[in-house]
Amino acid sequence: MLVGGGEWQSVDAPAPRRDASIWALDARTKGSAWKKLEHSLPVGVAFGTSIALEKGALWVGGSASPRSASGGASPDEQPRADRRTYFIGTGDDPGLWNAGPLLPEGRSFACGARVGTRVYVACGRNETGLVTQSLFVLDLEDRERGWTAGASLPGVARASAIAGSRDGIFYVVGGEDASGHALSDCWRFDGSTWTQIASLPDSRSAAPSPLLSVHGQLLLYGGDPDGSAGKAGPCTQLDGLAPDASTWNAWPELTKHRGPDPTHRPDLGSMPPLHAPVVTLDRFQVLVAGEIDGGAVTSKVALFVAGEEDSSRALLMFGVLLVLAVIPTILALVYAFRVHARRVAHTKPQRPASEVR
Repeated sequence: MLVGGGEWQSVDAPAPRRDASIWALDARTKGSAWKKLEHSLPVGVAFGTSIALEKGALWVGGSASPRSASGGASPDEQPRADRRTYFIGTGDDPGLWNAGPLLPEGRSFACGARVGTRVYVACGRNETGLVTQSLFVLDLEDRERGWTAGASLPGVARASAIAGSRDGIFYVVGGEDASGHALSDCWRFDGSTWTQIASLPDSRSAAPSPLLSVHGQLLLYGGDPDGSAGKAGPCTQLDGLAPDASTWNAWPELTKHRGPDPTHRPDLGSMPPLHAPVVTLDRFQVLVAGEIDGGAVTSKVALFVAGEEDSSRALLMFGVLLVLAVIPTILALVYAFRVHARRVAHTKPQRPASEVR
């Protein structure tokens, strides 16, 4: 598993900083630790879009730190949405990145997902900071062609929306408008046409993206009900989109983990995070870092266990329990019926011999 860029926050420097480092974790080896790799990104970048591929990942855009004349990050300029993209971990060296095709224009706070051989990146903020309705498409089998513009989202322009992918369909959920207020409308794109689907029970932005995939439902995990304009911070709600996209179903609420010292060390909290990428690893879905209460950046990595294997196991266990419960009950009823029949036969009055002809 690879993590690169992002906003990093240390104990001695409370203000988050954009970073260009790449870190790796051998998640399949027990006791392994994160290691900083030799290769770094060319510039510190945060709030980009991370998309898992069959092998490796594609990192898209983000808010990049401007460079000064000396080559370092310039403290005098605000970060701007970047056009650069990076293929990472696609070759023999897992930490080596290769430049991907440039976006038509810079994007930060966008959302994206892979649908078959295509990658979709939707909405987000452009290089001037304005929210957009754009859709950029990259065909992984024709990378030389580069990114093309798809049909724009019909809804309100937005940033910090949450993407999803299921059965060849691309989804865009919630986000925040130009004023920073969270949205509740949801959309799906079939490759040519946008269709509005069931709205969220309440507004949500910046939830972990792409949406978790749980037993046939796309699952929205937390998020900010106020958007960046409010002060509510991450919520604890969990909502699943029904397979026909006609409704969102409430799941049990999450628990907030604020850490042992939320006042002085808010970074030790973990869940539920905002702006966290979601990576599927075997039967786990991994939520990597992100923002928590008060804008603090957490270093925690959370595992969400859900998938076909768990569903099959759950159904198997249910079947076993059903058999163990039903069969003894049926046998007991049969036995009771037979005992009752015997008792009736023994107690049935006999006709006197004189009456028998």
